[in-house]
Amino acid sequence: MRTYSLGFLALILVSMSSCGGSESPTETTDPPTPVATTLTLSPTSVSFSALGATEQLTATVLDQNGATMTGASVAWTSSLSSVATVSTSGVVQAESSGFATITASAGSINATAAATVEQVVAVIALSPDSILIAAGQTVTVAATSTDAGGSVVSDATLRWFSSDESVAVVSDAGVVTGVSGGVTVVRAEADGGAQTASAEIPVVVGPFSFVNGGFDTDATGWAFVGNDGSGGYRASGGFPDGGFARLNAAGACGSDPSVSQQIDGFGVGVSYTIRGVYRPYAPSFGSASAESFVIRVGGAIVLQLARGPVDVWTAFEATFTATSANALVEFLSEFGCDDSSYDLDNVSFEVTP
Repeated sequence: MRTYSLGFLALILVSMSSCGGSESPTETTDPPTPVATTLTLSPTSVSFSALGATEQLTATVLDQNGATMTGASVAWTSSLSSVATVSTSGVVQAESSGFATITASAGSINATAAATVEQVVAVIALSPDSILIAAGQTVTVAATSTDAGGSVVSDATLRWFSSDESVAVVSDAGVVTGVSGGVTVVRAEADGGAQTASAEIPVVVGPFSFVNGGFDTDATGWAFVGNDGSGGYRASGGFPDGGFARLNAAGACGSDPSVSQQIDGFGVGVSYTIRGVYRPYAPSFGSASAESFVIRVGGAIVLQLARGPVDVWTAFEATFTATSANALVEFLSEFGCDDSSYDLDNVSFEVTP
């Protein structure tokens, strides 16, 4: 019988354990949950010069390892929504002049951006668009200033200038005062950032003698020529009320019944616009297509119109350039042997811008 020593048996057991035994399992650890740790905004300030303008803010959220958390939820608020609002996607919109703080929040962290709204004048509109006054007379020019978005700049400060103060001067409030006969240009300016917004209107000062364009109570200043008993001044029925002038010669060819006024004080080389209303009155026996209503200035025709609807007031305007300081302005009916008679009212003269 073979025998073995205890040491030999122990050696065999150790060998079996190292060669055929099972390995111990390896332990694994789950990665840590990302936690919003840092929040930054770009840009950190936005400025607006016009109401309604917008700017996009971008929020970047980093976790505790400095990795970007794509898709992290960010909430947006404005400290003063009457000045600037912010959308759920970070779009800031200007609402009124002032300052607001835009805050972005992700969990317990937040970041801020400054929003400044300061309207800048981009466009100035002046009314009236031209002035015709006598020496010593005043006219106030109304100015409307708007920003690049078309919103009114209510606190705009304007500077006023006259190109020739010997003709007319203008105050800081836009009040134009005629000084002496001549032509000047009134200009309003406002600082518009890198540019200066401005607008200007022509001003003619002179002893402009035109009167009574509305015929309201009489025909003072006017002369009726070539009219029969049906023509002349009418005390009622004008537009929209009051008196008017009727031009009629019962179809007498060549009579060209008219009403006229000698006007002094035109600025030579200056363009003027005559405005008013005319009405073919019934019965009107002429041709509807004949251009029988005529305006002449200094003997030259500046407007010739067809009859139009009978008994309907229709607006007209005629533009001309004065070639003399004095001119006879005539309104004629039945021109060219046509038998269309007309009424006339609300005549005015303006300097053409």
